[in-house]
Amino acid sequence: MPSTSQSAVFDRTTTTRSLRRPHAVGSEIRRARSVLELVARLTGWDGAPGPAVSLGPHAAEVALDAAQSTVVDALARAELERADRARLSAVLLQVAQARTAIREAGLARRTEALASVQGVLDRLRSATSVGTLIDRAPHEIGRVGYDRCLVSKLRNGRWIARSAFVKGDPGMAEAMRVAGSEAPRQVDQQLIESELVRRRSPILVTDAQSNPRVHRELLDLTQSRAYVAAPFVVGRSVIGFVHVDSGEDGVVDEFDRDVLGMLAECMGHAFERAVLHERLQAIRARVEQYSSSVLDMVDEAVEADLEPVSRPVPVPDLPEADGNSRSARAAVLRSLTAREREVLELMAAGDTNARIASTLFVTEATVKAHVKHILRKLSAANRAEAVCRYLRG
Repeated sequence: MPSTSQSAVFDRTTTTRSLRRPHAVGSEIRRARSVLELVARLTGWDGAPGPAVSLGPHAAEVALDAAQSTVVDALARAELERADRARLSAVLLQVAQARTAIREAGLARRTEALASVQGVLDRLRSATSVGTLIDRAPHEIGRVGYDRCLVSKLRNGRWIARSAFVKGDPGMAEAMRVAGSEAPRQVDQQLIESELVRRRSPILVTDAQSNPRVHRELLDLTQSRAYVAAPFVVGRSVIGFVHVDSGEDGVVDEFDRDVLGMLAECMGHAFERAVLHERLQAIRARVEQYSSSVLDMVDEAVEADLEPVSRPVPVPDLPEADGNSRSARAAVLRSLTAREREVLELMAAGDTNARIASTLFVTEATVKAHVKHILRKLSAANRAEAVCRYLRG
């Protein structure tokens, strides 16, 4: 048992700390670390986790339980001096308060996270393109309560960062994206993310700084102590990853793993939906293009079939035209349908395709089709040559 002088480091102001409204989990864990260190100083206990160890809510509670047992054992010693007994009793109260605060903060965090998940899922599902989904996902997932989020694509077995979110620091977000895209890693057994591909389930990494299987460029940049990662799957293939952490606090646990797994699953469905939407839009554009062409073809076919035999077609009289030229012009006109003759006359008058379409109440595409047929029937290379042959007869 440490002496009274050694225990003088104990801060008496902490003995009166009362139960309070839940704070952020990270703040409560930092307070719990202080209590654990205090127990270690007063009792010689060596079970307090060091500063380099990532401490989640569950691990913190386990450590507090061990600290409580240590303090209770110390209080049971008959030779304990009265002052030391008072200090240890106060510490025992702090241990209980720290445990309660962590549980309350954890419950509040879970309640808030679950309340926000539905909105996040709805907004992810509303993305109508893959690009929009990838860009939107990190910020939306951050709404669940994470300080940082990275969304990556898996292409030819390589992990390539695509978008990122860092609370209050867009510059760091861009730096994360660059680090993960300019230094893509092959996802093999050397990376812990290979478990995401193999098991298709989320993982919790609590020893990020000491784990040799992490993406070192990203870890050197973020200094993350713990993170959660999940795959998003389309069909039977893992096509990307989602990573989140809580910044400097490094507070992520099994709950975060499960929540991120649910969000990643939704991302897979949203990705599939966005791909389908893009394909349908492309099909729609093609159908509109084809339907326009079909209508033009129908117009042309109907007009050709319904050619009036007795319909007079005015032919401009040229002063120099003689009987032979009129006969030649008549031969030219007989090779054309009635509508093609009308189009040719308007071409001869100098009208554009748009004006011809307006005059004849057809689409411009139909006029183009007629012009093409006229050029072919008259063996003309262009409009000018066709008009010239028509006028010269």
